[in-house]
Amino acid sequence: MTDEITTEKKNPIKTNGNPPGDRLEAAREKAKKAAETVKQRYEEASADIRRGAERASEEIRRGAHQMKAEAQKAGRRAGKKVRQGYDQAAESLRSGYEKVSRDVRHAGSDLDHFVRENPGKSLLIATAVGFVVGLLVSRSQDR
Repeated sequence: MTDEITTEKKNPIKTNGNPPGDRLEAAREKAKKAAETVKQRYEEASADIRRGAERASEEIRRGAHQMKAEAQKAGRRAGKKVRQGYDQAAESLRSGYEKVSRDVRHAGSDLDHFVRENPGKSLLIATAVGFVVGLLVSRSQDR
């Protein structure tokens, strides 16, 4: 058998024949259980969020480490290419110097051979070159 108490809005509240103090205690107990349930769900959600954040943080760390490794690898490859370019340029300069040096020695040897074979021509050529150089020097001093 249930007794009904109506509120001002005409909503019936079932009392189940319990005295008002018991009903109040039952409502408190329900509110307490609801609060505990909310607190437990909040703590579970917080733990889930914390775990998710830790996983995301770890993924970011791994990604950063991988990017660092790739950047270092690219830097080493670039350094190797620069060294190869430098080595090629140095070798090219070295071989060019050796060729010019060799050509100058051959030219000196050929000139020496020409002078020995043609002393008269050599003397006339040297005299003509000296005369032209003298004219050029004396004109540049006049200015």
